[in-house]
Amino acid sequence: MGVITKIALGKFIRIARGDINNYADVINQSAAISINETADEGICFGEPEDPPPGDVFVMDAYFAERVVDTIETDEEGEPFSYAFNFDNTITDSNKETIAAVIVENSEEELAERNEYLRLSDVVNTLENKTYEANQDIELPTKKLKESVSFNKISSASLEKEVYIVAEHFGAVNCVQVTLKEKETMLADGGALPVLVDENEVTTIELGEPEEEELKGAYRYAKIKLRPKDDDKLKEWQEKLQEKEIVAYNDTVNQRSVSPEVFGPMSPIGMEPIYGETVRSLISIEVEAEAEGEVNYCGKDRSNTFLNEEGEWFELGVAQCYCNRDLTEEEVKEVIIALRKSESSVYTGDNKENLFWKSNCDIPSSDKSFARFTEELNSTFNTYDINTCIRKIHFLAQIYHETDRLRTSEEYNTSASYAPYIGRGLMQLTWESNYKIYGAYSGVDCVEDPEIIGNDLFNACDSAGWFWKQGKVLSEGETWSPPSSAPSYVTNVNPSYSKDIISYEDDGETKEYGTVDFNLIADDDYVDVISWLVNGGSNGLQERRDYVDELKEIFKYETDCENNR
Repeated sequence: MGVITKIALGKFIRIARGDINNYADVINQSAAISINETADEGICFGEPEDPPPGDVFVMDAYFAERVVDTIETDEEGEPFSYAFNFDNTITDSNKETIAAVIVENSEEELAERNEYLRLSDVVNTLENKTYEANQDIELPTKKLKESVSFNKISSASLEKEVYIVAEHFGAVNCVQVTLKEKETMLADGGALPVLVDENEVTTIELGEPEEEELKGAYRYAKIKLRPKDDDKLKEWQEKLQEKEIVAYNDTVNQRSVSPEVFGPMSPIGMEPIYGETVRSLISIEVEAEAEGEVNYCGKDRSNTFLNEEGEWFELGVAQCYCNRDLTEEEVKEVIIALRKSESSVYTGDNKENLFWKSNCDIPSSDKSFARFTEELNSTFNTYDINTCIRKIHFLAQIYHETDRLRTSEEYNTSASYAPYIGRGLMQLTWESNYKIYGAYSGVDCVEDPEIIGNDLFNACDSAGWFWKQGKVLSEGETWSPPSSAPSYVTNVNPSYSKDIISYEDDGETKEYGTVDFNLIADDDYVDVISWLVNGGSNGLQERRDYVDELKEIFKYETDCENNR
C-alpha cells in the first residue's frame, strides 16, 4: 500500500513509500500510465475500484480563510417578469444589445432571489415586435448557488478568526488537531490554547462540513487566535511586540555594530537598531480515527503538518493598529512625528514632553508616555475607538484641542463661561456639559471643574465620552447637518442614526440626542467631525493635516487590515 494518496481531476493516485521527486510532478500524469521508480512499490495510477481496508489518508492540514463565491448553475429558476418604461421595438439588429440591458437591470433584484438571467435565454425569448410600456415580459431564469472553498494562509495576527482545515481521503470518524510552537514562546511548552465558540481549547475538533461539495474530503473548525483570559492575551501581545536588536548605531564612528560583539552586555552610548517584531511559528498536529489504519502525509510521513522551513504558520501581533492596544513606544513615535510635522512645535527642551505648559496641573508622575499610553488605551477600549481610522480621527482632534498634547486646559481662564472652560483632551466646555458628564461618570466636576483638567483619567475619559455620546443634539432618529452648516460639512450629505441619552439633573430626568463620532470617522469625514467638535472652522486645516499625517504614520493606506 502506498504512503500518499491524492485525488487529482477525478483520478486516483497513490505514491509509494519513496518521495519520488517530492511526488509533485506525477500529479498531472495520465491515469493510464504505470510507472516504476526507485520506491518500493512504484507509482499506481487508476480509479479506486476497491481501496484496501485502512486506505485512509490525511493528506494535508493548514490554516485558511473561508471563501464564499456565487456561481451560476444550469438549474431552472422561477420565471421573472420584466417591463420596459416606454415602448420598445425589438429587431434582429438591436435584440442582443437590449437583452444585455435587461440582464444588467435585473441583476440586483434577481440576486436577492439567488437567480440570474442568461443572456442567450433573454435573446431567445424576445420577439421581433414592439413591446408597449409596462407590458410584462416573462423571462426564464437560472439558479445561483454558493460555492465554499478555503484559501491557505501563512500568517495571521492575534485575535483574528481563521479556519483549521484537514483534507482526507477515505472515511474518517473523528479528526482532532493541536497547535504546537516551534520554539516555546506563548504556550509554556504545551499545545497553544485558542477559542472555539468563545471556549478555550487546546484540542480542536474538526467538524464534518455542511457544504455538500466538501463532504467526505474535508474537516474544518473556526477558531480565534487568542486565549480566553484578557491578562494572558496581553502577555502574548507583549511577547509578540518585542523587537530583536539587529545592530547598534555607533554615531561616533558612523557605523553599525553587531550585537554579537558585545555578548550579553549592552554598549554605552549606542542606540539599538531593531528588526521586525518576533512571531511564533506554529505547526498542526493531527489525530484521526477511522475503521482501519490512518496514514498521514506530513513531513517524513508524520501526523505533523507545516513543520518545515518556509511552511510554518506565523502568529504575530497586528501590523496595523486595529483591535489592539498601542505600545508606549508607538504612542511616543506618533506624537513626536506629529510635532516634527510642524517645525515651530518641535523645538525647545520640551519638544518631546507631554502636558508641559504651565497651566497644566496634571501630576508630574502622570505626564509620562507610559501613563498616557495606559489611559489612552483604556479610553480606546471603553469607547469603541478600535480601528486605525477611528484612532486616527480621535488623535487628530485631541492633538489640536490640547495644543499638541502640551496642555489639558484652555488658556483663556476669564472666558464668559468660566469656570467651566475647556478641559480634558477634548476640552469639555460649558456648565451644561460638565453636568451631563458628571451624571454619566459620577465625577463631581460641577463643584470641582478643575478635576477634568488635572486628573489624567478624567481628561482622557471625558474625551472618549464626548466622542461616543457626549455631543448634545436634539432628539430624533437621525442627524444631518442643518442648512446653516458650512458647505464643507453639507457637501458630503452626512446622515447618522442618533442615540437618545437620559441623565439626572437636580432630580429631573432629561434627555438629548447624540451621534457616535466613530461612525463619522468610519466614513473618513474629518470636516464633519471638526465642525461638531469645535462648532466652527477653528483649526480646520490643521485638523485635516493631522489626519493626513496620522495616516502616513499609521501606514493606513497600505497596512490597515480594515482598509484592504
